[in-house]
Amino acid sequence: MKNEELVRIISGTATAKAIVASRIARFRTNPFIRPVPGNLFARETFRHSGRPTACDQVPLSQTLPMRCSVKEARVRIRVLSAILLFASCLHPSARAQSVTPPAPPKPRYLVLRVDLVGELERRLRLFATGGYQLIALSHGRHQWSDGEALILEKLPEGSTEPEYLVAGSEGFAGTLEEKLNDNARKGFRVVPSGAFAQNIYYQSSAFWDSVFAALLHRDNYYGNRRTTRSKESFVVMERKRIFDWPTKCSYLVPRTNFQLEDPKAKRAQAEGRRMVGAVYGEGLFLIMEQCANVFDGAQGAGTERARGDQVPHYRAIKTEDRARAQKQLDEAAAQGYRILFADGGVLALEKTAPPASPREYRIVGEESLSKLEQELNSAEGFRMVSETMSVIEKGVKAKRRISVVLEKTSNGSARYVYRVLSDRTHTTVDLQDEINAAAEQLYAVKGVTHDYTETAVIMERPVPEVPARPISRAFTEVAGCED
Repeated sequence: MKNEELVRIISGTATAKAIVASRIARFRTNPFIRPVPGNLFARETFRHSGRPTACDQVPLSQTLPMRCSVKEARVRIRVLSAILLFASCLHPSARAQSVTPPAPPKPRYLVLRVDLVGELERRLRLFATGGYQLIALSHGRHQWSDGEALILEKLPEGSTEPEYLVAGSEGFAGTLEEKLNDNARKGFRVVPSGAFAQNIYYQSSAFWDSVFAALLHRDNYYGNRRTTRSKESFVVMERKRIFDWPTKCSYLVPRTNFQLEDPKAKRAQAEGRRMVGAVYGEGLFLIMEQCANVFDGAQGAGTERARGDQVPHYRAIKTEDRARAQKQLDEAAAQGYRILFADGGVLALEKTAPPASPREYRIVGEESLSKLEQELNSAEGFRMVSETMSVIEKGVKAKRRISVVLEKTSNGSARYVYRVLSDRTHTTVDLQDEINAAAEQLYAVKGVTHDYTETAVIMERPVPEVPARPISRAFTEVAGCED
């Protein structure tokens, strides 16, 4: 052990001597450092200019070249940093690159496709908190409605964010009426034309299928679960966080025929209730609304109309047969009815005061979207009625067609241009980009439909009138001289 410790001490001492010798050799060969006369343990350092630095006349232990070079490097770095900072403040491009770019603006319209009704309420609430409101939803086929398409529009800055929920019928008008009234007590109201029908699929229980198969001695039933399809009605309800709470509404949901002969439907009309939705699903469900303000004690718009001379009457037209529906619509328009909205297979009308000029409507239905766009743009003097775009078919296996209703404008010179967009050849995200690109060209959404083939959207833009050029005075004088 003593020999090993002695070897370590000797080797350590030799290593230290070697390090000191190498540093002294580097020190002596440095051209910028020279010995001080009369002092063997001090050195003078010089820059390239020959002037002494801060290391003059210091002990040998502090005059190593490395220490002085580090100090000089620090000074140079500070000076260069100050120069770069000053230059970045003066140059605008450098200053712009140092700022975080702003977030891209929100699109005006959002397109949502929901295959399951259970996801509809969750996604509506999610986008409502982001500053969007529901403006249109698809009204699917009467026979086969799977999925739903919705159009949401960005709210103006400072607007109140709405809340949404979806009430289902579970196949019964009474259940839907009860849910609507329960939600109305919390301040919710039905979104106009916010009722729709959807196919709901139920799968049988594997346990009970096995039990029945064992009781009936049918081995081929094992593992084969049955799927049943039912058509149910749903209604979207909306509440503005504060402003809608004082308004309390009540609802009646009669299940009736197209002649509206149900006693509850007659009662709703006698009470002056307003039709805000209709669903042609398990039957014809009408959503009849009556609202009152709890602050001023008003009985609602329905009672006020009932007290006046005009009591609202409603009609429902079946639109599966286009020629027959057009004939009934012409008769109703001659009697003072106007169109409220359209659902898949039903057209709702309301009787109002006789207009100054008789109303004129035209039903347009095409299978091809390109032909539909051509038909809309060729109908001069007519304008599409909002909330009348729907999918119609005569049977389960019949081809579907997109149907809209046009109304003759009071001013015959007014013209409108239409575009029909779809996601048949691309995704819904691409459709949303096309809609927002058209919105930048002053187009607005007028309706949306959705079925198993595609989602289609109609957009409208008014054509500005070109004023007639006034005849110049010089031309008039020349014409007068010739006469």
